[in-house]
Amino acid sequence: IPIHSSSPGRIDCLDWFCGAGGTATGLLADDRFRILVGANHNPRAIETYGLNNPAIDVRLTDLQAIDPVDFPPARILISTPECTNHSGAQARRLYEQGPAALDEDNPDFDFDEYVRQERSRATMACSLRYAERHSPEFVLHENVVEVAWWGLELDGKKRGDGSTYRWWKNEWQKLGYVVHELFENAAAHGAP
Repeated sequence: IPIHSSSPGRIDCLDWFCGAGGTATGLLADDRFRILVGANHNPRAIETYGLNNPAIDVRLTDLQAIDPVDFPPARILISTPECTNHSGAQARRLYEQGPAALDEDNPDFDFDEYVRQERSRATMACSLRYAERHSPEFVLHENVVEVAWWGLELDGKKRGDGSTYRWWKNEWQKLGYVVHELFENAAAHGAP
């Protein structure tokens, strides 16, 4: 998602929802890239990331609760937010329940589970706050294809209408970014 013209020099990056460091491994194979901070909420992921990348500032943090001022400016923000509750299997379970999934009067309604799932889906918005503060030149988001379903339930469908996803894309455009989408199936490239 470009916003500024290219600037020369080393390309500083942030690696949010960094997991064990797969993205870092790829980027750091090219010495033009430098990752300033790797951040994740999972202690095991952070421990592994730190062992794999000892020169990177690794932070165990809830990225939904951070203040963007606590992170340095970078030309690229890489964000791979939680995908579990956007994935086809999890989203279908929610949408198969229909309106009952959101009905607090339904005895099967699990409010804590609903909040947990919505909080997971909302991790997609974490990078918006960073971009408002620091305006990185590029923001790279990675998630499952079904993230485009994020929104209100469609009658008779096992998916959402994509309204929340469209809102999310529109927020990037309001910040001056041009959104480019690439829907890719890694299986087509030999990955499981």
